[in-house]
Amino acid sequence: MKWQDLFEEHILSRGFEYYNSGEIEKISKQKNIIKSTITGNQSYHVSIDLNNISSMQCTCPHSQNGFYCKHMAAVLFALEYEDIVEETIDDLKKVDIDTLICSTPKEDMNIFLKDIISNDIHLMNRFIVMISKEGDILDKSSFQSEIDDIFNEYSQLKSIDFKEYYELSQNIEDYFKNIINPLLEKKDNRLSFSLLTCIFQKINYLYKFSHNENLVEIAVECIKKWKYIINISHISLKKQILHWIYRQSENITEPFYTYFIDLLLDDFRDDEFVEDLKKMRFSIIHRYINENKYENAISLIKDSQKTYIHDKSLTKEYSLILLHIYKLLDNKGAYKGELWNMLIIYDNAEFKHYMLLKQQYSLHDWLEKRKLIILKNTSIDKKEIYYEEKQYHHLIELVINDPGLESLMKYENDLKLYYSQELLQKYKKEIIKASYTTKEEFDNLLKKIKQYKEGQKVIQDILKQIKM
Repeated sequence: MKWQDLFEEHILSRGFEYYNSGEIEKISKQKNIIKSTITGNQSYHVSIDLNNISSMQCTCPHSQNGFYCKHMAAVLFALEYEDIVEETIDDLKKVDIDTLICSTPKEDMNIFLKDIISNDIHLMNRFIVMISKEGDILDKSSFQSEIDDIFNEYSQLKSIDFKEYYELSQNIEDYFKNIINPLLEKKDNRLSFSLLTCIFQKINYLYKFSHNENLVEIAVECIKKWKYIINISHISLKKQILHWIYRQSENITEPFYTYFIDLLLDDFRDDEFVEDLKKMRFSIIHRYINENKYENAISLIKDSQKTYIHDKSLTKEYSLILLHIYKLLDNKGAYKGELWNMLIIYDNAEFKHYMLLKQQYSLHDWLEKRKLIILKNTSIDKKEIYYEEKQYHHLIELVINDPGLESLMKYENDLKLYYSQELLQKYKKEIIKASYTTKEEFDNLLKKIKQYKEGQKVIQDILKQIKM
């Protein structure tokens, strides 16, 4: 079997590209053992036993997962097309690294270090992070370039298979370990968040083409690190993060959108974010409705009602949206239940909601239900309920006890037949007590009283007391 048969076609093709582009930095041969260093986004080391090629190894994530990688293919192409001179050193002595470094002149070490890190952006960024101090402002561009390099290799492909996604996830995991985590340890929260957003956006883009679980895992890890940053950051940075997450949520697909919403609602509990989150909740709810994700909308509305239960105006707005959804879904039980919530639990209903609930019951059943509403509800003027239910004996009590004559005039026509004496006394009391500024207003009230059977007598009493 030819060695080419060990590789998948696209891996073989990319290995040839690596060979052709001069990515093989170093290659050596000792008897039947080939060792090589391959550069790219990072440096990887390949080892091949010519007596057993199928057992070859590489330090890259793809190989570590048990696959033949492009780095191996690149070295084998070099063996095929070039003459590799065998090393003649008989005994390779193991060198203690600490001793080696200490014995190397500083100038030589600096030259070596400069040569190494200038040719490897990952090592360069690791070095920058390592020597930085807490509070240093680091240039984002180099870190951004490394992220671009990692993803460019995959975004240019027409399709990416499982192995490629695994390799990508390993590269990002290395980036988290060697760049993001050390930055967080040095409390560079702003740069850490910025780099995580860059990674997340690229993951979100790739996920549109392939719903691979490795991408989800990377996204979830980004969000976990965001949560950490949010919890340790000062208010001004948290506010910037909040608004960035909210703006980006418009372009985020599922399942990432759900993670975004959880982040918004769970991790910004400071008083400074209350008003922002109120607006954002409404925006999210309307997005769910527009996308016909009614269960998501209902769940968020109910959570919002609990969160703002003491704000009657706000809970009323949420209830009205729920009523709209339940009507769309023709869910009569839930619709009735929310009307009850408005009347009893949230106590934010208007009289029209009372009427809507009444329509859900038979006359016999309603007679019992209305007792609870009259007992518990405070948001609706009881006079409207008593008038609707023709409970005039309760209505007249409220009209008499109401200050002024507004209620009396509103319900007068229906009450006059049964409670004319009570209404006349109410007129008399309010006219004598009040200081009416115009003669016209006074005369109009006397005309109304005159329409009653005993009205003339009441008018005489009024005029008599006013003169006194």
